Order: sequence, then structure tokens, then C-alpha cells
Amino acid sequence: MAPDARYDEHASWYDDWIADPAEDPVAQPLFRIVGDVSGERILDLGCGQGRIARHLALQGKEVVGVELSAEMLASSPACR
Repeated sequence: MAPDARYDEHASWYDDWIADPAEDPVAQPLFRIVGDVSGERILDLGCGQGRIARHLALQGKEVVGVELSAEMLASSPACR
């Protein structure tokens, strides 16, 4: 099994589970830890569907998301 294939099988589950980052109990503590990233370029490795990257981009941040799983990216609301 290719390393990215193991994530492909979880894409639909993740799509059902995913929360809005503004209400996400994982994302909010992450944003508090990272703090103000104004003026920074952000790399979101293993971005899944890109929920964190999209949230930051909507705030005007420059963000690049990288994900191995084609299925995770395909299930992203941004790619629909």
C-alpha cells in the first residue's frame, strides 16, 4: 500500500467528522498556541481537506497546504 493510500480510505469518514475551524475544538487551541501570524507565510503539512489552511486564508494569511492523499483533497469543499 502506498503511504498516501492509507489516508484515502478515511477521506469520507473525515468529511463527515470535519468541523468548522471557527468551532473546532482542535483548531481553536492550535490558533491560540500559534498566535498572530500576520505577515507570515504559512505551510500546512498534512492539511487533509485544508480546513486550517482555508480558515487562515480567509483571514488574509498567505497559506500553502500540502496533502499526500488525493481523496482527502478531492473531498475538500474548496475542490468541489
